[in-house]
Amino acid sequence: MLALCPSDLAWEFLRRNPHYQRAYRLSRRGSHKPRRLRGGHLITRIRRRTLRSVAWGLHPFVDPILPAPEASLCWLTSATAPVLEAVCDRLARGIPSDLSLADLKSAKSVSIGPGRAEHILLGDSDRALTLCLQGSRLSLGPVGTTFLLRGIPEPGKLAADFGALNALLHGPRSRVHRSRDRLLLRDALVALDGRRASANHREVAELIFGMERVREAWSGRGGWLKERMRRALATGEKLRDGGYRIALEGSCRFTR
Repeated sequence: MLALCPSDLAWEFLRRNPHYQRAYRLSRRGSHKPRRLRGGHLITRIRRRTLRSVAWGLHPFVDPILPAPEASLCWLTSATAPVLEAVCDRLARGIPSDLSLADLKSAKSVSIGPGRAEHILLGDSDRALTLCLQGSRLSLGPVGTTFLLRGIPEPGKLAADFGALNALLHGPRSRVHRSRDRLLLRDALVALDGRRASANHREVAELIFGMERVREAWSGRGGWLKERMRRALATGEKLRDGGYRIALEGSCRFTR
């Protein structure tokens, strides 16, 4: 939880939403179960478009049973997981390629849609990005790329998106975020799962902080731990029920 990027955080809350779970069950015939390529990457083939997923900001639906590290996410609009489009070609022997899936350490998953576009999800603990590739498939071998720009792009956003791509291509980072906001998000997820398992606030606190610390602080002055657990559950419910979109806008500080 403390090492997830913002788009993965958003998914962890969305996949706990019972309405999303139901919508997925009604549309799950649109995709095969993920399998692994020889190099270890997850690949999912989408048989048909699932317009109902648009309401959740996703295309296509993703199985809510999958945790963030195993989910092939393609957000329709996201500042923290932008989409870059490109046309790929198989290059003649001796010409160096631009992209090779075997060399992409940041590649998390591959999905192939009904329009034959190939979506490559790249990510680390700070950022995520989706490559939408037409033409020759990256999953079948190295390719050369020509990136596509629609309209007149905003220079700052364009530079940020390609800066993220460059970082993910050459050295994905893995680090733990222990900020106050991130710790509260961790507590919020645990509180949601605890409520689903019929655990009370104290039992959830014991899972997070340990029985000894909770025994000392639960009835202490100010009742700070009780308030923290109440706030964690309220935050989790808010993010699960639509607030996850704030994480996609580029901030994890949405717990106030």
